[in-house]
Amino acid sequence: MKLTEKTNIKKFTRQHYVEHYDLQTELVDHLANDIEKICEEQPNLSFEQAKTISFKKFGVFGFMDVNLILSNVEALIYATLFTFLIMLFYIVLEILPKKAGELLSENYLEYKLV
Repeated sequence: MKLTEKTNIKKFTRQHYVEHYDLQTELVDHLANDIEKICEEQPNLSFEQAKTISFKKFGVFGFMDVNLILSNVEALIYATLFTFLIMLFYIVLEILPKKAGELLSENYLEYKLV
């Protein structure tokens, strides 16, 4: 496949609101392979016609499903990270000072907290 055709596919994915580079790269590769296959099976089709046929395989919503899945995965990652940070702050600000106070009061009587 020519570089201009791959560039055309990349612009096509951007026009259909695929903004993430990694997802865009995967979709360009997938579409390019599918377009090549379609052109081999039906050599009378133009590039644009083959691209349209390949895009229709994604269904009525096109790339929206793929974008939605990626957005859900990102949201899950951020929620997990946020939960981890909250737990870390709890450990650092609540548990560690209590444990340090207990250890100090057991081993060094002058540090005993009243």
